[in-house]
Amino acid sequence: MTVKKTGWLSAGLLCLAFWPAAALSQSPALEATRQQFDTFYRQGRYESAIASGQQVHARAVAELGAEHRETLAIQLGLAEAYRAQARFAEAEPLYKGALAALERTLGRTHPELARGFNRLARLHHDRGEYAKAERLHRISLALRKQALAPEHLDLTESRHDLAVLYTSQGRYAKAEPLFRRVLATRAETLGLKHPDTVASFGYLAKIALHLGRYKEAEPLLKRAIALRKAALGPEHPDVAESINDLASLYWDLGRFADSERLYEHARTILNRALGPTHPSIAFNLSGLGVLYLFQGRYGEAESLLQQAAAIGEKALGPEHPRLVRVHGYQAAAVAMLGDYDEGVEIYQRAIMTGDRVLGPDHPDLAEAIDGLGWLYQTQGKYAKAKVLHQRALEMREKTLGPNHYYLASTLNNLALLYHGDTGATVAQPLYKRAIEIMRATVGPEHWIKAMLLNNLALLYGEHGKYAKGEELIDRALAHAKQTLGPKHPVLVPILVNLGTMNLLQENNELAHRYYKRALRFGQEVLGPAHPQMVRILEYYVTLLRMTGRREEANREIAKARKLVAQAKAARKQRATQGSVN
Repeated sequence: MTVKKTGWLSAGLLCLAFWPAAALSQSPALEATRQQFDTFYRQGRYESAIASGQQVHARAVAELGAEHRETLAIQLGLAEAYRAQARFAEAEPLYKGALAALERTLGRTHPELARGFNRLARLHHDRGEYAKAERLHRISLALRKQALAPEHLDLTESRHDLAVLYTSQGRYAKAEPLFRRVLATRAETLGLKHPDTVASFGYLAKIALHLGRYKEAEPLLKRAIALRKAALGPEHPDVAESINDLASLYWDLGRFADSERLYEHARTILNRALGPTHPSIAFNLSGLGVLYLFQGRYGEAESLLQQAAAIGEKALGPEHPRLVRVHGYQAAAVAMLGDYDEGVEIYQRAIMTGDRVLGPDHPDLAEAIDGLGWLYQTQGKYAKAKVLHQRALEMREKTLGPNHYYLASTLNNLALLYHGDTGATVAQPLYKRAIEIMRATVGPEHWIKAMLLNNLALLYGEHGKYAKGEELIDRALAHAKQTLGPKHPVLVPILVNLGTMNLLQENNELAHRYYKRALRFGQEVLGPAHPQMVRILEYYVTLLRMTGRREEANREIAKARKLVAQAKAARKQRATQGSVN
């Protein structure tokens, strides 16, 4: 499970001066107001830019006329400010009105019309209407190619925006060469410190992160943060975007404390700059929520992910492409808290939405499919789980390549499904490949190593290699404590597996000790009514019956039934509260 990092503003910070200086009005008042608008926009103070832009637009209409080229430039700039603040309904008529006026005054093939198409494409991009955005970007690109030199800055802008769209579509292989070309042109023409050059640099760092090239991505992201701070100031939303990306990288690497600190810092900037209901806040909360999820802080994770979904749905609509991943993580949090049925429902809705709005191979859709496979696996629905894990693996290999870190978790889950008398020849190579990917991408001491060792140990135990299996589980337990902490819920199944390993060897007293330890620890970190606790009790009851302790087994069965009833009642109460709210 991973967090995706695409920044909110679909084209970063771009120059708003549309026309040659000779075309500008000589009115000092108009020019002063326009400069104030430009300053607010470049600082990321979009609400102030909107207020200033409304004034300068009204003045331009009065002084120059509604269809004067400078008035239309100002109108498009005001629309950009509305878009940056996610006020799409107010931005759209400004874009379309300016574009229609440009067509009337310049004709459909004039290169300056390309800027209007490009800006409207950004709006469709931010609203998740990727097909509409791509069509308009290609129209803009074609117009500019006909009229401009190959490396003209306006043509470079079209390439940049198209690459940003490809990034949102998960088409990283198409985006990366465009970003490299754009960065080279901008660096040579504008210099390394220009905001447009810095924006391209930030996106190139993002691509490295998406593709799991962490050693390359970390210095790039740190440099992007430094460059953006220098060019835009430390409180600009674009700075927060790069900080979010670095936080996501640290999450992937298992550096949870660093990741949490950066997510919190980014949200502080975003709250001040954009307000608490901006979509950027939703995606920041989603990242932090997933971090909490993998730290075992399930209640906090669910709360943050619920907030993220609510903010995102209100600002963007419930079927926005970027919310597919948010809803997938929300499903995982609900399931981790023990409500498997609701988790399945949320996953299924996310996948249905993703199939419609993302396309067949998007990484976010693969994430949701893999998550639902994990949940089915947890419920013992192995045939359904296998189909989903295999589909997710194929999607990820196609989009991310055969050696991306995210494949390791899918391979681990798939291998676990092949345990049993006949599956070892399939499972063992899958585990081996997952371990090789882990070592090559995130290092040999990453926390996922504990999960791989634990599951591989079970495979050895099932085939009578108890000494090797027990050694691996001991290593898994020690590694999980070291990397995740001594109170992480992942320790519960490892303790259960230690009990099972001893049960397979007929070391019944040791098995009894580990099962009891798992029960006590599970009650502490998961709660007594969690479905995992019922499963642990089932193992324990089997052991009790095998050793002739039937009365104790019957007491434990009664306890398990009571826990199931409590869990159902709690789920029903949450569902009732949710429908009321």
